[in-house]
Amino acid sequence: MALTCREDPTADLFELTVDGSVTQAEFDDVMARLDAFITQQGSIRLLEIVRHFNLSDVTLSMFWEGVKFDIHNLRHIRRAAIVSDIGWISPWTKFAGSLMSTEVRVFPLAELDAARAWLVTEA
Repeated sequence: MALTCREDPTADLFELTVDGSVTQAEFDDVMARLDAFITQQGSIRLLEIVRHFNLSDVTLSMFWEGVKFDIHNLRHIRRAAIVSDIGWISPWTKFAGSLMSTEVRVFPLAELDAARAWLVTEA
C-alpha cells in the first residue's frame, strides 16, 4: 500500500504517508477517512509524510478530488506539516502555503519528530 494514514484523536492529528504509486482506491479510502476525522474532530492538525511520489502517477480524477477536498476542508485544518526530501515539494508547498490561511511548514524526513512536535504546539 503506497498511501496509508493514522489518526490520533487525542491530539486532533491525522497523519498520511505516501510511499510510491497511489491507486484510486487508496486515495478514495484515505480521503473518506480524513473527511470523517474532520467531521468528528471539527478542526485538525495534518501531517503529510512523502517518502516517494511520482507526480505522473496522479490521475486527473485524483487531482480534481484533492482540489475540491482542499477548498471544502482547508478551514478545518489548523496546521499542516509536510515532511519530505523530494526537492520540488518544499518550494511548491511554501508557495501554496502562502496562499492559505492555514499555517504550513515543511520539514526534511530527518526532522519527522520535530514536525510532529510543531503540529501539537500551539502558536
